[in-house]
This record gives sequence, C-alpha cells and structure tokens, in this order.
Amino acid sequence: HLNSYPYARKIGFIEGTLQIYIDGQLFYEDIYANVHELAQQLAKWLLKMDSGHATDFLYACIDSEEHLLQFHLQGDHVQVYAPYEEQAFEPVPIETVKQAVLKYCINLHIALTRIGYKYRLEDELKQLVSENKWALILFESNHYDEAFAIFEKRAKKAPSVESLNNFAYLLLHEEEDYERAWNVLQQLLPIQPQSDFPYLMLG
Repeated sequence: HLNSYPYARKIGFIEGTLQIYIDGQLFYEDIYANVHELAQQLAKWLLKMDSGHATDFLYACIDSEEHLLQFHLQGDHVQVYAPYEEQAFEPVPIETVKQAVLKYCINLHIALTRIGYKYRLEDELKQLVSENKWALILFESNHYDEAFAIFEKRAKKAPSVESLNNFAYLLLHEEEDYERAWNVLQQLLPIQPQSDFPYLMLG
C-alpha cells in the first residue's frame, strides 16, 4: 500500500505499508517502509539465488543501522527473522519464500508504474521472469501496446499453449478481432484439446 505524498514521486523516495504473513499470521509490519529500496535488494537476492549463489538476505535500510528483515538459509528452508518481532516461526521452504518475494516485486513494480513513479523494477524483473510473464506485467501496468507486441511475436515465433492462449485472449477481449482470435484458437486446440480455455473463448 503506497503512500500518497505528492513529493515522493519527484525526489525518488516513496514509503508504503509492508506486511509479511507466515502461515496466515502477521509476522512483520512496517507502516513507513521504503518499499522500493526493499524490493531492489530482494530482487538482487533472488538473482543471486537463481544463479546458484545461495546467500542469506540482510535488508540494509537507509533509515536503520540494524537489518530490519533477514532470511537465514537452513538447507532447503529459510528462517525469516526481524529483530523487533517477538513471534518466532518455523523455517519456511525456500521456494515459498522465493515465490513470495517475486510476487512482491512484481506487484510493487505494477503499482509504481501505474502512478508514474520515477523508479521501478524493470531491469531486475526482466532477468527474473520469462518473456511471457514480462508481457503480462506490462499488460497489468497499462503498457498495452508493448505487451501486445510481445504476445504477437511469441505466438508467431514460438507457438505454445501459453503464448497462443494469451494472444487469443488479447485479440478477443481487447482488440475484438474475432477472425484472428478464431484462427489462433484453431492452432491451439490440437496442442491442448483437453483444456477448457480455448473452448470458452470459442464460445
């Protein structure tokens, strides 16, 4: 949840409310979190993890001498720790933490893009997600033309269930180009005849 301070967009510092839940219980909350600073560091941690350089995460916040949020690796699990939180949880599977971190970075990037904030996470996310996922992020960020161009290119050069489904959906619901959508769906049906989605769009 981003704050609404108008000067934040100009000086490159934006705060928000950050809440972290573990097993459905609130573990960490900061109502004045420097959300972009945190996301940048989390994205760099993800990139290290994906490149095989497993390492702990220590959030170096400009507003605090302590590491306000920490991930300590324990085999294939992560112990999530915050110095000011009294409640302790069992270590969490590392893949669960990585998925949550990526989701946070994606959602924050979309929110920052929608408000026109000067700093985002484009460079980091392009390295962390597939081209198809990046196109979906562009679409959610209201960069429709860029997203459409990627979906169209992927449907033509690397037709797959994912790329054809996405392209057909855009043609049908955004472009209202029923003929092209029909043709794309005819390509898709033989690849995955058991899927509901092509038939729903045909209908």
